[in-house]
Amino acid sequence: MDLNLVALVGRVCHDPELRETRTGRRLAVLRLALNRTYHDPATGRRQQQATFIDAVLWGSRAEAAARYLRKGREVYVRGYLEASTWTDAQGMKRTTVRVQVEDMDFVDAPPADEVEDPAVGEQELP
Repeated sequence: MDLNLVALVGRVCHDPELRETRTGRRLAVLRLALNRTYHDPATGRRQQQATFIDAVLWGSRAEAAARYLRKGREVYVRGYLEASTWTDAQGMKRTTVRVQVEDMDFVDAPPADEVEDPAVGEQELP
């Protein structure tokens, strides 16, 4: 039995940019920093190691990411790994692996200056 399932919690490395394919599908790519803490037996200290991975969001998830996520925000993504292979301008074969996101949740609260005020735009009725 094969299983291609990925669940990650990481911090957004840069503000996501909403793009559109030639066919009109909206997408956003998140670069996530995933930190792993481990004990280094050589030094006896706890160490941190960062891994960076791209996560691709489509449609309404891409729009939500572009609207609400900013550099440094913590996010949960769940999806599957997908590899893409191409030949670069120098004729070298290249491969990249990305997470195709099927589910996303915001882990931390947005900064206070980014919280929308529900009273904005409301008018008093006569």
